[in-house]
Amino acid sequence: MQVWLAGNDSEFKTILFMIVAGTACIVAGYRAFRNKRNVEDTACSKIASAAQGLVEVQGQAWPTNTIRSVEGRALCYWEIAVQQYKKRGKSSSWVTVYQHKTSDPLIVTDGSASCLIVPEKSELTALEKIFPVHKISQEQRDQLSRSLPEAAAYLSLAGQILGGIFGSNVRIVEKKIMAGAPIYVRGEFSTMSGSVAKAVGDYEGYLGQYAKINAPGFQARMFDVDRNGRISEQEHINGYAFAASAFAHRSEVQTVGMAGHIYFTDQHPLLIADVHEHHLVRRLGLRSFLSLWGGVILLALGIYFAIRNYGL
Repeated sequence: MQVWLAGNDSEFKTILFMIVAGTACIVAGYRAFRNKRNVEDTACSKIASAAQGLVEVQGQAWPTNTIRSVEGRALCYWEIAVQQYKKRGKSSSWVTVYQHKTSDPLIVTDGSASCLIVPEKSELTALEKIFPVHKISQEQRDQLSRSLPEAAAYLSLAGQILGGIFGSNVRIVEKKIMAGAPIYVRGEFSTMSGSVAKAVGDYEGYLGQYAKINAPGFQARMFDVDRNGRISEQEHINGYAFAASAFAHRSEVQTVGMAGHIYFTDQHPLLIADVHEHHLVRRLGLRSFLSLWGGVILLALGIYFAIRNYGL
């Protein structure tokens, strides 16, 4: 212990950070790799013919409750965090001071049938969007106040002014699945004869356009915004959500039949993603590669400097 304390305190903290962060990156990378293999090894089923037990389905998502994002988008699932930039000694970092996850079930349809997703204990893989407090418009602040007043309370006027001058010390981090957006689900499936759910908006009208929205020609015209002949992951998400927006924002509640529901079990954890399988495999593969190699490099450097500086 005396050997460690004899060294420079700043060096010790840096080495400790490398070892801890490197280990965390390796764990995150392994988790992403394991999820990637699970996705690749599970055959995708049509909802109408899915057997009970472990199942993988993909399609489009639809809400059972009225939820709006910071930008006013109709949502099926929402994770939001308020983070403050805090200094602790010589170091500083973003610290989560408030977070919220929706618990409402959501609907997934693949054109063959619809089923209900129970998001409790789910692992969400979705793109993050970050809103610095001084860049949030008054319209967005008002929307957040209506959707989640507890989070909006952190966005004071003084904070916006100071943030604009000195750089924001508060931000909103949002992960979401929008109404009509692509969705991938892997978990335990149970059939429920005669089961129904409440769908907000004009879900039946949307189902009438399902085949058109999923037609390659329609997607090439409407999703490929930059006209490069390839629909990116972000274009995929935005294109589906935009195609559904007129139906999702209608003030209706419809009762629709469900083929069953997908949920978490200890044997079959629930994985939800905001993209279809081919984009998800690519995303998890890149995340696994970067996290594993980044973690190995950090851990190796931490061990090297620990041995060099402290003779361990």
